[in-house]
Amino acid sequence: MTWLTPLTGAILALVLVPPLVALYFLKLRRTQRSIASTMLWKRSVEDLRANAPFQRLRFNLLLILQLLILILLALSLAQPQFEGDGSRTGRTVIAIDNSASMNATDEADGISRLEAAKEAAISRIEKLHGGGLFSSGSEMIMVLSFADGAEVRTPFTDSKNQAIQAVRGIQPTDETTKIGDALDLSRAFAMSVDPESLGSEGSQQNSAVFELYSDGRIKDLDELALGQSEFVRYTVFGTPSTENLAITQLAAERPWNQPDSMQVFVVIENSGPLEVAVDVELRVDGRPRSVTPEPLILPPASLDPQTGRLEPGRERISFIPFDQPREGIIEVALLHDDVLASDDSARLTVPAPRNLRVALVGSGDIFVLQSLLEGMPLASLDLFTPESYLAARSASEQWDVVVMVDWSPETFVPGRYLVFGSLDGIPELIPFGEAEKAFVRSARDEHPIFRFVTLDDLFIWRMPKVQPASDVAVLAESTEGPAIVEINRRGVDLIWVAFDPLDSTWWHQRGFANFIPNTI
Repeated sequence: MTWLTPLTGAILALVLVPPLVALYFLKLRRTQRSIASTMLWKRSVEDLRANAPFQRLRFNLLLILQLLILILLALSLAQPQFEGDGSRTGRTVIAIDNSASMNATDEADGISRLEAAKEAAISRIEKLHGGGLFSSGSEMIMVLSFADGAEVRTPFTDSKNQAIQAVRGIQPTDETTKIGDALDLSRAFAMSVDPESLGSEGSQQNSAVFELYSDGRIKDLDELALGQSEFVRYTVFGTPSTENLAITQLAAERPWNQPDSMQVFVVIENSGPLEVAVDVELRVDGRPRSVTPEPLILPPASLDPQTGRLEPGRERISFIPFDQPREGIIEVALLHDDVLASDDSARLTVPAPRNLRVALVGSGDIFVLQSLLEGMPLASLDLFTPESYLAARSASEQWDVVVMVDWSPETFVPGRYLVFGSLDGIPELIPFGEAEKAFVRSARDEHPIFRFVTLDDLFIWRMPKVQPASDVAVLAESTEGPAIVEINRRGVDLIWVAFDPLDSTWWHQRGFANFIPNTI
C-alpha cells in the first residue's frame, strides 16, 4: 500500500487532533446533584480541583469516536493506494487474442472466449487501478489486440476509463493467431524515452508486465524468446477437449484436359479429443450440388512426438468433377454443429474457363517440356532462346506462365514462373555447392502441384545445394537439400525445381506428366 498525498493527511491530523484533545483537558466536568445543604459536603474541595485547567484524562466514549472520525478523514485525504499485482515499474500491457478460435462459445453462460477475455481484462484493469479517493491510480496500461498481426488499441495511459473502453472496442476476426507482432509493439512502447529520469531503476523501466489473454494454439510461439527482465502472465480461455471441426483448405480447379469441368479439394481438421463423423456438402452458387456418400471419419487431435504440440486430426477429400462452364461461387459446408460456426464453411469464386498463354525459354534441350506443353489445350505456346525472350519480355503480361530451363534472367518482372535448374535472379536461394545422386526424402503432398504425383521413384543425378530464406516454402526436400520450392515476392510467383528434368529419372515418369499441367 502506498499514499498519494500523505502530507495532506498528516497536516490535517496535526491541526485537528491536538486541539480536540486539549478541549477535553480544559473542559469543566461538573456532576449535578440535589442536596439539602453544602455545608457538610465533603467533596466540595474536589470541585475546585475539577476547575483546574489540566488534569488526568478520563475515559470518554465521545472523545474516542471524535478522534476516530478525525483519523479516518486524515487517512482519506492521504489517499491510500492498494497496488495489488501491478508491475514493479507501474506499466502493464494487456494483450487480447481476437483470432477466429476466440469466437468459440464454450465459456460460461454461452458467451464467446473473446467476450470472456474482455471481461477478465476489464476486471484486471479495475484491480490495477486501485487508487485513492480522488485519483484514478498511477498504473500505466497499454491495450493490444492480436491475430495475424497486432493493433494498438491504446498506448500507455493512466486513465482507467480509456483502457476499459479500448478493451470493449476489440472486435472478433477470422484470422489465425500470431503473437510476435504484439510482443514487438509492447517492447517498442515500453522503451523509456528519457532513461536519466528513471533514476536507479532505469533498467527495470525498460520492460513492462505482459498480460496475455488467449486460448492458445499460437502459431509462432516456439519462435519467441523473452528477455531477462520480461515477464508474461497468461490467462487461458477455452479447453483443449472442446470439440471443433474446421475447413482449413479449399481449392477448386479445372482439369487441364477438361477446362469446362471443375474439381473441388477440401482439407478438414478435428481439434477435439474424440473421433468425429461428419457429412460434407458442396454448393455451387448457393445451391446444393453434392454430399459425401457416407460420413467422413475424422481422427482426434494427438500430440506430435517431435514437437510435443497438440496437432489436429486431418482428412482430405475431393469431389467428383462436375460441369462448370462459367464463373461461379463454390462453397463447402460441414453438416455439423460445434462451438465455432465460422470455420464450418468456406467459399471461393472461380472464374470462367480460359486457355492459358505459355512461354518456354531454354538454353539447352527443351524437347521433353515442349512435347508436354504442346499436348495441353493452351491458347498459345511461344518458344524462346534466352536472348529472344529478354528482347520480348517488356510485354510480360502477354503470357500467363513462363517456363525456363537451365536459365533465368538476372531480374524477374512481375508474373508467374516455373524455373528448372537455374539460380540467377533468385536471391532467396543461396548456393553453397553441387550435389550428386540425390533422391527425395519428403514432400508436401497436399500442395496442388503434387496432385497425382509421386516422387518416391525420382532419382536426381545432379543438382545445386542451396540454403533457402525464411520466407521460402520448401515443397520437396531431397537428401541434399531443397528440391522444389515456392517463392512469392512483389508480384512474382515462382516455382523453382533444383534440377533439369533430363538430369534425373523424372522426365520419363508419369508423375512428371502430371506435375507440369498441375503447376501451369
